[in-house]
Amino acid sequence: EHRRQPIASTTKIMTALLALENGNEEARVIVSRAAAGTGGSSIWLEKGEKKTLGELIYGLMLRSGNDAAVAIAEHIGGTEKNFILLMNEKASALGAKNTLYANPHGLPDGDHYSTAYDLGLITCRALENERFRRIIATPVYTISWPGHPWDRVMSNQNRLLELYPGGDGVKTGWTVEAGRCFVGSATQNGWQLVCVVLNAPQMWEDAILLLDYGFKNYL
Repeated sequence: EHRRQPIASTTKIMTALLALENGNEEARVIVSRAAAGTGGSSIWLEKGEKKTLGELIYGLMLRSGNDAAVAIAEHIGGTEKNFILLMNEKASALGAKNTLYANPHGLPDGDHYSTAYDLGLITCRALENERFRRIIATPVYTISWPGHPWDRVMSNQNRLLELYPGGDGVKTGWTVEAGRCFVGSATQNGWQLVCVVLNAPQMWEDAILLLDYGFKNYL
């Protein structure tokens, strides 16, 4: 649980937490060229597009938008670099001693890693935030797409919400370097448990086994 590994888009748990703690969901964010041009998973933001911070957080957590991550980072931190400093300061404050962030989205970088244990710590803190809990448990969310004949309809990628009784979070992730990653949560009989699997080809099955074990042995 203390092995340092790439964590892909489970990075975005920290990005969302900082956005909710330091920003106003109603604040208007103008998407920069850098944010719109971010590679990997995307909600197809366009340079100059205006979105609320809340819309970007939904895009971040439901559809894993790397472009949304950069837009959030620039808005909260002033620059992406400053936001990364905030991420590392927060990780340190939470006792996540084997975590280092190099970006707000989780795309591969040699100086970007965490551990299953640290991700559990960070997630438990994030789950104390009511808005975070509500956002990650949302099945579908729609935001506008100016200039297009349709809106962005974002379905939650977290299958645990459907697969597991009481499933209520948290975040998927995947890159070639990190493999399949998942931070999951579920609540039964008033107890909420968090599980973390990294580089787990059978991440849904593994998460379910861990949650079953937790509820069987610790309730």
